Amino acid sequence: MFDWNHNDKNDMSDNFIEYHLINKDTRKQENQSPYISDRGKGISISGVVISIIAGFLIQPVLYVILGIDVESIPVPVIYLLWIVFSILIATLINKLGS
Repeated sequence: MFDWNHNDKNDMSDNFIEYHLINKDTRKQENQSPYISDRGKGISISGVVISIIAGFLIQPVLYVILGIDVESIPVPVIYLLWIVFSILIATLINKLGS
């Protein structure tokens, strides 16, 4: 910490000055607030729901196309594929939305 008011003490007034000089000015330039999350940088709730449902529905289509018997696939693999397909669709939705 720096002694901003040059009184040979690092006290609360120096903290106050440093906050307003450094932190507040950089947030003002970036239009960010420490209390408000970044808006417009992500996927909406409806996009999440769509990606989860679509990830679930893509699996049977993939199994039919490849001719795979679902009963021979272990359950963890089904869950893993559901997660992977949902993430891919969420990424696509996010790219299309921005």
